[in-house]
Amino acid sequence: MQLFQFAISLQLLLIVSHASYVPPNQLRPNEIRPLMPYILDVKEIGNKVSIDIVELMKESKEYDDKKLKEHQSKVLQHFKNINLLVDEIEQRYANISKKINSTTVDHHLDEGLFEYEIESLVYEMDRISNGFPKIENAQSYDISTLKSFTDALPEDSALGKPLNKAFYTGMVEPLRNYIQKEKASKYNINDQKMCKLQMFPRQYIYLMYLDVALSELRALILVEYSLVIRRVSGEAFPNFQRNMFRLNYRRTLENNLNTIHNAFDFNKPYISGCQPPEQIHKVTYDVITNLLQGYVDNVANLNTDGSCSQSCPEYQNARYASCYDQDEFCSQQPKCSGRIMKCGFVDSDMTVCQSPGNSTRRYEYIEYANGEHFGKRKSCQRSTNKVESWRRWLIQKCDYCFCLCDQEEDSDRYFNLRETKSDIAANKVVTGIRFVKKNRVFHLQIQQGKLLPRTLIDESTLEWKPVDDYKITDPHVSAGIDYHKLSYENRSINLDAVDRYPEVTRLVTGVGFEVIEGHLNLRVHYNNFNFETGELVDTDKGVWFNQEKYGREKIDLENLDVPTRSEDNWKVLSKFGQYVEFTNTGMRQDAAQTTIPYIDTQELTSLYPVPLSGIGLSYQGTSGYGGYVTPVIVQINFGYYIPRAYRDSITFEED
Repeated sequence: MQLFQFAISLQLLLIVSHASYVPPNQLRPNEIRPLMPYILDVKEIGNKVSIDIVELMKESKEYDDKKLKEHQSKVLQHFKNINLLVDEIEQRYANISKKINSTTVDHHLDEGLFEYEIESLVYEMDRISNGFPKIENAQSYDISTLKSFTDALPEDSALGKPLNKAFYTGMVEPLRNYIQKEKASKYNINDQKMCKLQMFPRQYIYLMYLDVALSELRALILVEYSLVIRRVSGEAFPNFQRNMFRLNYRRTLENNLNTIHNAFDFNKPYISGCQPPEQIHKVTYDVITNLLQGYVDNVANLNTDGSCSQSCPEYQNARYASCYDQDEFCSQQPKCSGRIMKCGFVDSDMTVCQSPGNSTRRYEYIEYANGEHFGKRKSCQRSTNKVESWRRWLIQKCDYCFCLCDQEEDSDRYFNLRETKSDIAANKVVTGIRFVKKNRVFHLQIQQGKLLPRTLIDESTLEWKPVDDYKITDPHVSAGIDYHKLSYENRSINLDAVDRYPEVTRLVTGVGFEVIEGHLNLRVHYNNFNFETGELVDTDKGVWFNQEKYGREKIDLENLDVPTRSEDNWKVLSKFGQYVEFTNTGMRQDAAQTTIPYIDTQELTSLYPVPLSGIGLSYQGTSGYGGYVTPVIVQINFGYYIPRAYRDSITFEED
C-alpha cells in the first residue's frame, strides 16, 4: 500500500474551476517537500488534468473514424503524462512512506487484535487497497485497458465499482465515523506510536488520510480519461452520469475536508520527549548533582564549640564546624562543605555503606538498629561503617542525625540564561530542541534550518547550533545574568508550552530561560514570515513571549525512587501551568542520594523538519519514581493552510 503519500486536495483540485496551466517542469519533481506545501503544489497537477479533459473533449467533438487512432493516441498519451507526474510525486515520499510503514501496525495481524481503532482502520485501508487496480507503469497501458475502467460504471449508478464506492465506504466513511464518536479518546493517536515516528499526531492523521485521497484520485483519473477514450472511439456514455459522478466527488470532498479538520480538533498539536528503549546517562538523560543529598553527621560536629546540647531537629540550616572526635565517623567520610539542612533523628546506631569514591552518591544504603532501612540493600563494595551515637559525661547524648547537604562545590546545578537564537539573518528557524549539559551548565540547544517558500525547510541546512562555551568561573560571567544557580530557596522550573498556535504569521526563532520569582521560566523568540516566499520579515524586530503565570500548582515529588529504576512506560504527569522543584529522592527508597527530576537530553524533532509555533516543557515518568523534565515542540498551524475555502468555489463544466 502506498500509505501516507498523497494530498487531500488532489481530488479537490482535480475538479475545481479551471485555472491557468502551469507546465510540469515547474513542479520541481526532484525536490523533497513536506505535506502542507505539497497541498498547494499539486494544485498545478489538478489544473492540468482539468484543462486536459476540457481540451480533449473539445478537440474530439463528434466521432470521426478518420481521426480515431490519432484521437485515441492523444488521449492515451495525456493519460500517461498525468500518471507520470503523480508517480514523480509518490517517489518523493517513498523513503518517508517506508519509514512510517515500518513503525505502523503489523499488517499480518487480524483486525480484531488491534488495541486502537485507528490502527484497525489502517489495516482495513491496506486490505481494500490491495484489491484496487494499480497503475504500476502508466506507459504499459493500452486503449482497451483504459476503457475497461468504466466497464464497472452501471447506467443506474453515479459511482464506479470498485473504483470509488469501495474506497468511500471502506475508508473515508469509517474514518469520519471514528472522528465523530462521542468518546474522542478512542480516536486519539497512541503517544508511543508518535514517539517511534517522531511525528505530530495531527500530521499522522493527515498522512493517514492522504492515502485515501490518493486512491480516490487514481479512480477519478481512470474514469475521466476512460470516458474520453470511449467518446473519441464512438462509444456513447450519458453526460448526466459523468456529471453525477463528478458531483459525488464534490460531496465526498466536502465530507473529507470536514473530516480532516475535525480530526485536528481531537488531537494535540505538539509532541514531547519520548521514553527511550534504554536509559543511558549522558546520552538519553543527565542529572543535577549535589543539590540536596542525604547526609549523616553528629550534632557535635555542627557546633563550633563541639557541644551536644541541641537535638537533631533543631538543625534546619547549619554548617559543618569540625570533626570533634577523629575516632568517629566524621573522619571516615567526606564532609558536607555547604549548608546542612532539615536534620532529623532516626536511631542511635546504624550501619552505613558508603559509595565508591568516583560516585556522585555518598551512601548506597543505611541500616538502623531499629529496623529502618534507607536505600537498596545490596553487597557493599567498601567496608561498612558502624556508626553509634555516644554520650558525654554520661548525661549529654551526642546523636547522629540524618540531614540534607546542599553542597555547591562540584555540583552541576546551573542553567543557561543567555539568549539562543537561530541564524535569523540567514533565514533560519528553529526545527527541534534538546537539553545539553556543557561545563556543568544545562543549555536548551536548538536545531535550525533554512526556511523556504510555503514552510519548506531546506534539509541540507539542518544543524544543531553550538551552545555557548563558557564556564561559571570565567571572568565577566555572572550568576543571574549568564546563568541561574539552583539553591534550596530557588530550585523550581515552570512547565509551560509557549506557543502562538493557532497563529500563522509567526515562527519560532529562539528559546531561553529567565528567572521569575526564583522559578526558571521558559521564553520563546518569534519572527514574522511570508508564507509564499518563505522569507522572515523584519528580522531585527523579533519578539520574546513567555507564559508568566501566577498561582501555579506544585507537583509533589516527595518520597520517590530513582527514575531509571522504573520498568514501566512513561506517562505525562504534568499540565501546562504547573511547576516542579528539584529535590532529593526518598529516604527509604534511596537514602535521599539523588536529585530529581532528571533532565531528558534526547533530540526532539519531527520525522521531517517543519517550522514550529511553540516550545514547551513537561514532566514525564511513572508513579512512585522521580521523572524527567522533557522538551515539547508545537507544530505550525497546518490546518490553516488546508484549503477549506476551496469547497465553496468548486464548479463543474457540465457536458
